[in-house]
Amino acid sequence: MRGNSLDIFTRYLSARALPTVKAPSLPKPAITISRQTGAGAVTVAHLVAEQLDIDCQGEPPWPWAVFDRNLASKILEDHNLSTKVEQSMPEDTRFPLTDALEGLLGLHPITWTLKEYAKETIRRLATKGNVILVGRGGAIVTASLPGILHVRLMAPFDFRVRHFAEFYQTTAEKATHLIREKDEGRRRYVQSCSTPMLMILCTTLVNRILHGDQKKEMVYS
Repeated sequence: MRGNSLDIFTRYLSARALPTVKAPSLPKPAITISRQTGAGAVTVAHLVAEQLDIDCQGEPPWPWAVFDRNLASKILEDHNLSTKVEQSMPEDTRFPLTDALEGLLGLHPITWTLKEYAKETIRRLATKGNVILVGRGGAIVTASLPGILHVRLMAPFDFRVRHFAEFYQTTAEKATHLIREKDEGRRRYVQSCSTPMLMILCTTLVNRILHGDQKKEMVYS
């Protein structure tokens, strides 16, 4: 595995801060990886980044960075949100009425808003280049951007169960259940990235219940 993740990330940001004499004529490369649970996407991403650090750092050179579980932290940092909000950012969708009610009560930002924040961060990272983005609908979010390689990582179910059980030190039975649960959650998450209307309608309904006829401006950014 590639050294200290914090050191790599720090070097990546430092390199980005260097002045450039001339804007590159070609799009900066980036990679998105969508994956089945247990297929080893994070391991593969770091191995690929290791090789690209040798072969393709660009000019001026800067290290490749992998964003997987740390992507949620980056989203919070970019939008000045509390680290507590990360608990409300699973790679899944929540029941819309419950989510809208909790959002309007101030327990956390509405999930759709968080997904829009995620899209902004993902697009910004992909545009800067030399990043590998794992999960969170990266392929859909960056579909309109040039210079992005989209990868789908799959593996036989038995392999995924075995790999998941070994990594998390659990039984095959529990691994089977969790893999199916996570795969379904990620499917819902990706699907929701392009279907905002249900969330907006539920939020409007809850707002009317709480505030009667009083109009309240809702901002979806």
